[in-house]
Amino acid sequence: MIRFLPCLVLILLCSCRPPRKAAALEPATAATDTSVYIPDSAWSTTSLEEVLQAFGEHRLQRIALVKGSSGCFHHRKEALVYERGTAGFSFTGLQQTDGSTTRWLHDYTPGRLPAGEIAALLDTLAAAGTRPLSGESLGIEAEDRRRFLAEVDRLERRGKTRKAGEYRSSWYLPRLKPPDFARLRQLPGWLDTAGTVSLNGRLFRSDRLISTSSQVFGLELENRSGEQLRLYQVRYGSLLDRPVWVVWSRGFRQELYHPEFARFLQLHAPEGFFSDLDDPALQLLFYLALGSGPGATE
Repeated sequence: MIRFLPCLVLILLCSCRPPRKAAALEPATAATDTSVYIPDSAWSTTSLEEVLQAFGEHRLQRIALVKGSSGCFHHRKEALVYERGTAGFSFTGLQQTDGSTTRWLHDYTPGRLPAGEIAALLDTLAAAGTRPLSGESLGIEAEDRRRFLAEVDRLERRGKTRKAGEYRSSWYLPRLKPPDFARLRQLPGWLDTAGTVSLNGRLFRSDRLISTSSQVFGLELENRSGEQLRLYQVRYGSLLDRPVWVVWSRGFRQELYHPEFARFLQLHAPEGFFSDLDDPALQLLFYLALGSGPGATE
């Protein structure tokens, strides 16, 4: 029992912390803004470009599509592993910790991962580390905006027929407090004029709650020298599912975003394996719209 006390204390501290209100969507910074997100210097010992160059000095040998969760009382990980062969990367098996399931492989016939597609993904990763953010670079299409507004309308209608506080079933509206629907509808217009600084501030904001539990989804790459490069989306049981991706290697850490990462994982994994990434566009739009908390206004 003693070894779980730190976790219990942390849980109590988080539960007692009063919620903080968020401001309405801030005025968009001029679209001509070309500054880019700079990671915390305490983490950054070099540039992402240098990290990728150093990692690429040795041939890529192993790729794993991973998901997992951990907390005070559990640790679970599942990895679809591919090893380099004569024609790309061949599936070698599903690695699991205790408590995981093999159901993903019952109706799944793994294919090969073409070496050219992996190289293209690494090029995308390198570009994502430096390119300025914009509504276009986030990969949000007109259809995504239409679906977002339709979902806002549906949630508002639903709220009028239910008791106050019954919004909890939606992953993007996990708090009981009803959201400010007028504020949500501002988002599509805001994206049209938002500059890099405004988008960075909203997308890369820090999780304001801490948690002893976390979930990860992503890729682990290993070269022939045994060095690893990891690209994860990490969620810490906060109010909103944070859509940011994090790249780790050699003590380096940087947050970034590109819609291609979720698409790659969904394309090369069994159906349902990455169910939490089923609709990354809607996840991103609600995260940008809700700011520091669902339904919060000035």
